[in-house]
Amino acid sequence: MKMVEIGTNMAGDPVYNVMNEDGTLYKTTIYTKTEADAIVIGDTSDPDIIEAIIVDEDASDYSSMSKIELEKLMRMHDVELDRRKTKEQLLEEVTTFFEENKE
Repeated sequence: MKMVEIGTNMAGDPVYNVMNEDGTLYKTTIYTKTEADAIVIGDTSDPDIIEAIIVDEDASDYSSMSKIELEKLMRMHDVELDRRKTKEQLLEEVTTFFEENKE
C-alpha cells in the first residue's frame, strides 16, 4: 500500500488516498496524512482512525446511523451537514452525495 496526496480540503489542509499495490484505491475515503500513514503501516491503534474506518465501512446502511454519525461520515468527504435538519433530510443529502459520486 502507498498513500497518494490528492489535493487539499476546504480548509487548505492536504488530503490523501491510500492505494493498493495493484493501483486500486483502498477505499474511496479521503484521509489526513496521519490516517493514511496509519493505514499504510497497518497501525490503527488510534481511536479516531479506527472510528473513521468503522464509520466508512458501515456507510452502506445510513438509516441506522445517528445524525452525529452521518455528520462524521460526510466530514470525511469534506461535506458539512446541518444537524438542525431532520434525519430524513440528512439521509437524503447523504444518499444523493454517494449516488452522484459513485466510481
